[in-house]
Amino acid sequence: MGGPLFFTGVPTTFAPFGFGSGWDTFDALSPVLDVPATEPVSRALKWLEAELDDGHPGPRLLVVHARGSHPPWDLTREETQSLKPEEYAGILDPRRGAIMLAALRARKTRVAHHLQEEDWVRLHALQDAALAKQDVLVGQLVALLKKKGAWEHTLLVFAGDVSAGEPPDSPYDPLGSLSEARLAVPLVIKFPGGDLDGRDERMPASAADVSATMLSALGIPVPESVEGMDLYAAAHGMVPVVATPLVASAPGRYSTRLGSWLLRGELGKKPTLCAIDLDPACVNDVFDDKPYAARALWLATFRAESAARQASARPKEKQAAVLDPETVAALTVWGDLR
Repeated sequence: MGGPLFFTGVPTTFAPFGFGSGWDTFDALSPVLDVPATEPVSRALKWLEAELDDGHPGPRLLVVHARGSHPPWDLTREETQSLKPEEYAGILDPRRGAIMLAALRARKTRVAHHLQEEDWVRLHALQDAALAKQDVLVGQLVALLKKKGAWEHTLLVFAGDVSAGEPPDSPYDPLGSLSEARLAVPLVIKFPGGDLDGRDERMPASAADVSATMLSALGIPVPESVEGMDLYAAAHGMVPVVATPLVASAPGRYSTRLGSWLLRGELGKKPTLCAIDLDPACVNDVFDDKPYAARALWLATFRAESAARQASARPKEKQAAVLDPETVAALTVWGDLR
């Protein structure tokens, strides 16, 4: 297998957090550096073109962790001035956007965390403008694969890993709400041979499902520790008889999906239950009216949390992350230095 290679522009996947080992090439580009946000993709493209020109057989694994719509936003002063709303005088600046949002989250009162309406308009405009530049590079990647005759044989996975959320939550909060708006991020998979092209599947999926799908596509046995399903098989109707619950948790909080049922709550308090296919905003709490669904999701949550606690309690070697000055600076600009 050619590679594997990992290009990242996101500080949370830099070497101090354990992401630097196991790759033939690991290239981390800090947002502090005076390079475009598209640089990780640009370098990946250069490697891929040289690799495809070499013409050796066998699969190649290339992973790129791009900045996406996360601040800091790679925009010039002139580009920013043309964004909505006109004559904006709020707190969001392209270069210091994440720092300002982190400062906002650090305020003691929750009301102070909220952005004004004009800030949200500017936030979305900054995101769209930054993504447009990176979208050009994704288009170049696709064009290169087609030009070199590799497109039909390529497995391409495009996944989002963080969402800004929606008002009134503070955007890009590392410990933000577990709302569907934050947990539901884009996932696009292009399978070799054009199979499933253009299909839009609405099934909930997790990172474990993506891992299982990629391993299966590469012909690598899926370890028992990866509790995910092959999304290619699922899209062809080969799904487990019993659905796997998806549990997301943060300190003292949880959110569990099982099919269309959604259970959310805080530890020590009664949770809420809704059917998001009928009630997308989860306005109506049917916890008392649907005891079987409530019990199934609560047990799934309890088992997942219990398993996580048991895993963290097992004796094992732990290596603390050593944050060098460069990583600290990158995390500060990223707004995630806690």
